[in-house]
Amino acid sequence: EVMEKSPLVGAKTIEAFRVQFAELTKMYIETKDNVKFLTTLERHFKAISHYRQMPGGDLQTVLDALSPMINALRMVWIISHHYSDDQRMGGLMLRIATEIGDRIIDELDVEALFTKMPTKEAMAKVDIA
Repeated sequence: EVMEKSPLVGAKTIEAFRVQFAELTKMYIETKDNVKFLTTLERHFKAISHYRQMPGGDLQTVLDALSPMINALRMVWIISHHYSDDQRMGGLMLRIATEIGDRIIDELDVEALFTKMPTKEAMAKVDIA
């Protein structure tokens, strides 16, 4: 309203403002939805990235978090407009896979598996990983 009444603002400026405002509003709504969906997944992400701080924190904690996390990702895939895209969901899953791989690398000392650890203990660690 203010812009329309100002003699210094032309019709093209008003139209450009409306287009930009509509785009900004669309991005705001998408961002709000993304926060909602990613908050749903947050506890699963924490189970993977902060498993050592959890009770019984070992790779089994990460393994136990995978099935519920996949179900939550499936729900986000179905409901979210943003994450129903292969590229966006693929990017999220790539980051999750990288984090899981990093946790396994942190937990498994390959040299110790073959030289210092009893065979049964080493096999148990490899099975969980």
